[in-house]
Amino acid sequence: MKRQVVIAAILCALCFSGHVAMADSIEGWGSSSNGLDQFPAGADFVAVAAGYAHSLALRSDGTVEAWGANTFGQTDVPADCNNIVAIAAGEHFSLALKKNEDGSLGSLVAWGIEDGSTPDDGQVSDLPEGNDFVAIAAGRYHGLALKNDGSIVGWGRQTEGQTTTAIPNDFFVKLAGGGFHSLGIRADGLTGTIRTWGTSFWGLDQIPADANFIAVSAGQAHSMALREDNKIAAWGVDNGGADDFKQVTDTPQDSGYVAIAAGYYFSVALKADGSLAAWGKNSDNQTVVPEGSSFTAIAAGGAHALALSAPASLTLTSLNNAETLRTGTMETITWESEGSVAKVWIEYSTDNGVDWSPVAPSNEGNTGSYEWLVPVATSQECLVRIRPSLTIQGADQSDAPLTIYRCPLSGDVTGDCVVDLADIAVIESQWLYSYDPFAEPFSKVDFDGDGSVNAADLMIMGSYWLRSDCGAFGCQGTNVDGIGSVDMYDLAEVGEYWGTN
Repeated sequence: MKRQVVIAAILCALCFSGHVAMADSIEGWGSSSNGLDQFPAGADFVAVAAGYAHSLALRSDGTVEAWGANTFGQTDVPADCNNIVAIAAGEHFSLALKKNEDGSLGSLVAWGIEDGSTPDDGQVSDLPEGNDFVAIAAGRYHGLALKNDGSIVGWGRQTEGQTTTAIPNDFFVKLAGGGFHSLGIRADGLTGTIRTWGTSFWGLDQIPADANFIAVSAGQAHSMALREDNKIAAWGVDNGGADDFKQVTDTPQDSGYVAIAAGYYFSVALKADGSLAAWGKNSDNQTVVPEGSSFTAIAAGGAHALALSAPASLTLTSLNNAETLRTGTMETITWESEGSVAKVWIEYSTDNGVDWSPVAPSNEGNTGSYEWLVPVATSQECLVRIRPSLTIQGADQSDAPLTIYRCPLSGDVTGDCVVDLADIAVIESQWLYSYDPFAEPFSKVDFDGDGSVNAADLMIMGSYWLRSDCGAFGCQGTNVDGIGSVDMYDLAEVGEYWGTN
């Protein structure tokens, strides 16, 4: 049974390595003091951690970025801090789990306060040795590490017993460090019961009795746990006192959550749909989460929070495979989107991508399809491109060039690439008619003045047929061209406006 626990713990730790997790970019909110809003650039991050006033991020290549407050060197990442698979941040120190060179279990790396001052409780200097660690966590002034035998090791400040693991110290699969307390999940399989040690103030020892928990997180005066049914449990301060910011009472009661993070006096949760929720203290807008549904990981600190966001991307599903299109026809462009894509920009090229032009009319929103009026062009090097933003990051285009052609039949007046009676009808209506941009409107052949050109007007014209004494304005205007008699030339004018009203 213990072997199953060890395997579960190892997988938990390795899920943060660049070999397993997808690489994303960093977003943050809340306090911006000490440069907390100066996020490192890139979209290759696999994990984030938040301390009281500093932050850490793990890249897919196993290196660590740090920013924010650096009073005690907590953002001075050691030069040999590589091959990292997990990170954690306390108030004045940082912690990392390093994979061994042979790819086996890991050792610990720590940096930050070690000057012997009041906040220094050995968080760095008393770092446990060994290379059999599989997971880590950082409390405010103490550190925790899970070993491959299912036991937890603690070090640092011990004022409330927060580094003395609950007995029996075995079968642990998850761990978390808070202000002056610690948490662990002790399990026989994938789910388990919660154990806590350290301060019991604020009711932090009132842990749920269930045995179906899969994750834990600890703040300063509250704790959280995620159940197997994706619901959140919270306990701790709820007495309306100075430390109560409803971080417990405002905990969401619905399901659908896949990750939790407790800040000092607030909480953040990640939903299965990729969106975020937050509640509790909001002094620095730390509970005002960014919109979108592309988030993959979260962390909460003193008054700031972090999330990893998957880059939005699109996949063109048609027109995508060397289709042949005819000018003037309607073709459906379809696509699939990943991440948060509010609007899709659509363009086409007739020179194999050298130049691009937007479709007309422009696409609005992200419906997954667009009805495109194929433009006038003749080319075998046409492409369609879709973009999730004004940049081309996450864009996609046709896998193979399309062909657009114009109908070669000069007699195809209607543009359907078929010469038929429809074309003859158009020609007949304009028989012997020359376009005059200064010609009078259709009212000149509305002989009875009823507002339309119809059979009544044709009967009037018939009554004057072949009359040659009408002049330019006689015979009720039926001698439309004013030349000779009422004849076929005048009838052609009626045909031009037939049915007009």
